[in-house]
Amino acid sequence: MFKNAATALNVDQKTLISDLKSGKSLADIASSKGISKSTLISTLISAQKTALDKAVSNGKLTADQETKILANANTRISKMVDQKGLPKMDFNRGKDGFRMFKNAATALNVDQKTLINDLKSGKSLADIASSKGISKSTLISNLVAAQKAALDKAVSNGKLTADQETKILANATTRITKMVDQKGLPKMDFKRDGHRGGRGERGSELDHSSKPNRQR
Repeated sequence: MFKNAATALNVDQKTLISDLKSGKSLADIASSKGISKSTLISTLISAQKTALDKAVSNGKLTADQETKILANANTRISKMVDQKGLPKMDFNRGKDGFRMFKNAATALNVDQKTLINDLKSGKSLADIASSKGISKSTLISNLVAAQKAALDKAVSNGKLTADQETKILANATTRITKMVDQKGLPKMDFKRDGHRGGRGERGSELDHSSKPNRQR
């Protein structure tokens, strides 16, 4: 969301983050630039719809899921625009959830399309790992490590505080274990996104190319 908001406000992301950290809201920043709150909200909703359309066309989201997400988009984005200060990062949802797919595919040595099809068939990530001779514990460790690497990068880029990273990582193993055990394709949640409004697009924060440790 930061990238789309920065584009809509004609500022770079670093300036936007600094302004938000100072206690301003996106609405405040828009007003200072002669941009109405309603225009900003419309622009952000449009950016989200474009990203969701792309996710649907790529088979990463169903049309029904898109409809449900967009049903409350105006309310949710309006709330975000009015919020004072830098929003909390949520690396468990939205675009970051999609990145977790990329990390899982890397850890399992499969392409994302194959992974999604396997999950759609009712398998879990643990099932797929087992079929490839990779233990569940190894898969979980790889995904936790990938998330930590991404969070470290977000902290170094000023998009997340060290305290926020600590809080996110506190339950990472429990959360990722639950995800690994879940049968079927997880529901995508585009309600929160700490970096870009283009949900469904791949970013770099949670992308991780380290090779998995296999257990034979």
